[in-house]
Amino acid sequence: MKKLILLGVFLTTGLALQGQPEIQKVEKLKAEAAAEVEKFAVLGQQINDMLFSFAELGFQEFETAAYVTGLLEKEGFSVVKVEKNPMSLLEPGRVIKDEGLLRALGIVFNIATHPKERKRILTMRGVFRKYKDHLNAVAIVAKKN
Repeated sequence: MKKLILLGVFLTTGLALQGQPEIQKVEKLKAEAAAEVEKFAVLGQQINDMLFSFAELGFQEFETAAYVTGLLEKEGFSVVKVEKNPMSLLEPGRVIKDEGLLRALGIVFNIATHPKERKRILTMRGVFRKYKDHLNAVAIVAKKN
């Protein structure tokens, strides 16, 4: 009986160790990704500070769009399109406009069938609605040269 138990422990341990290299590889990739993101922490904070310094009347976002467009062009992108709109993210009409009717229906289905995510999405939409007079959306489409 002891031999059978030891064999079971050995096999279980062996199977568990087979997954170790894969777990280690994933952990290494996570660490590498975090290090790459960390390289841009100062730049990210500078961009954040600049964006918040542009208190533009009527939410026109001219300075914001120009600033981000300049950053993209400096990094070798060509700006294809810049749009400024009221923040209506997660509003049904906006979702249909952005995604098309069929994809919008898929999104509605996913929200309806995932209660935990539905709660989070409806909370976000509530925040957007509450602060709609203080929010604006800027969308910039760019392609790498």
